[in-house]
Amino acid sequence: MGPQWGFVAVWLQTVNSFVSFPTMLAFLAGSLAYALSPTMASDKYFNLAVVLVVFWGCTFFNMRGMGVSGWISSVGSILGTILPLGLMVVFGLLWIFSKKHSEIVFSWNGVIPSITSFSQIVFLVGTFFGFSGIEMSAAHVADVEHPRKSYPRAILYSACLILFASLLGSMVIAIVVPKDDITLNAGVIHAIATIFQSYNLPWLTPVIAFFLALGAMASISTWIAGPPRGLVATVDSGILPPLLQKENEAKMPVAIMILQAFVVSFFSLIFLLMPSVKASFWILTLIAGELMLIMYILMFIAVIVLRIKNPHMDRPYKIPGGIIGVCIVAGIGLLTCLFGFFIGFFPPSDMNTGNLFTFELIVIGGTLLVAIPPFVFKFFSKPSWKINQNFLDK
Repeated sequence: MGPQWGFVAVWLQTVNSFVSFPTMLAFLAGSLAYALSPTMASDKYFNLAVVLVVFWGCTFFNMRGMGVSGWISSVGSILGTILPLGLMVVFGLLWIFSKKHSEIVFSWNGVIPSITSFSQIVFLVGTFFGFSGIEMSAAHVADVEHPRKSYPRAILYSACLILFASLLGSMVIAIVVPKDDITLNAGVIHAIATIFQSYNLPWLTPVIAFFLALGAMASISTWIAGPPRGLVATVDSGILPPLLQKENEAKMPVAIMILQAFVVSFFSLIFLLMPSVKASFWILTLIAGELMLIMYILMFIAVIVLRIKNPHMDRPYKIPGGIIGVCIVAGIGLLTCLFGFFIGFFPPSDMNTGNLFTFELIVIGGTLLVAIPPFVFKFFSKPSWKINQNFLDK
């Protein structure tokens, strides 16, 4: 589809994280609150302060190079993700088998969701966003043995594993925490706190809360440098302004990292505009999801275009069934993404997101604000911006 749309796609794939960072930091704030005072988890100003302090701190820390934060990511992933979620699932299963009170009813009617309006299924966008990034593995398909068989099998296994883990963790939260008390940024630690309280282990809650905060910080630290480095890799297109191409002595894209920090700070102000932290968390997830869905729409279109333009190209993996098979598979993905993008503009029925006009203004305005820059860059681009003068000719 050409360098312009290629740049748009990689831009959207990169900068959606700029919008989702505040949600990751809000999760960190929610966990940190339970280590200090649980009531702070729903405090707008506490969440905003944590977002700004932690993100700017991690940004300057990562400017020293990728190796500096590597050990934090490794330790944080184990102590802050695997350990707390593993404990939650184990204790959650004990809760079920010991026949303690469940906040949800296990019945046929109970497992069928109500989908009578778009406002009831809008959370599907968040589910789509939860699967985003799975396409990244395609970059390594040429290194896989027998990719025509092993690659689709691996993707299927991954999708099932992600879905199973998400459902199991969400089910534990729904069983333990009353529906009206569930918060998007502190649901995990709230469920853990309730379980530990029931088993007379309340002293473990602040410990696990600290580990969760550590895990969130490790994840954020890992991602802070990744998206900017991805954008710097597009300099050959001649669309990225020279100012944003600047790197420091450690080969870190400092200009984009600073821009990223300002964008994250700007979107974090949504915490002050929405009625609750829960609503702010959802709107930020929604905007990030909308941006990713646009990228996936372009990707599915590109699949069809490539197979039509270069039908005989040798590929490590091909969708079976020829052009018909490609159109069916990519067409289903395209229609699903279009549907998800459309329903994202409906406010959820069971969440107070404030005034409808304000909600739509933030969602539409936020999506456009992040999606438009590639076209602005292209309009003002100059030949001197290109690192490789022959790139566009190819």
